[in-house]
Amino acid sequence: MTGLSIALANLKPGTGKTTSAVWLAHVFCQAGNRVLLVDADPSGSALEWSDLAAMAPQLAPGQPAFPFRIVALPSRELHRRVPEIAHDDDVVIIDTPQIEDHAGIARSALRYAD
Repeated sequence: MTGLSIALANLKPGTGKTTSAVWLAHVFCQAGNRVLLVDADPSGSALEWSDLAAMAPQLAPGQPAFPFRIVALPSRELHRRVPEIAHDDDVVIIDTPQIEDHAGIARSALRYAD
């Protein structure tokens, strides 16, 4: 699989967007794809999950918590900036903020997504 991009969006907060984004990233990674998870939510939930997972005692020093790259990019220009970060064959998963409060960011993510 090459160059797939998915954005998870909803009007309201607390609907499972971050949970779904992280699980999708893991599934695509386990299937052998290179994955980029874009945390477009200003609250940074997915990035916070990654930080918390990095504190797991079973991880060796310097070992990444997640088997995929994750970046914070809460920007209305996301659709222009992700191509600078993503590799051509990345599966890009975008965790968007709730549309009711951050319509510009969510719109930009949806504009980038397949």
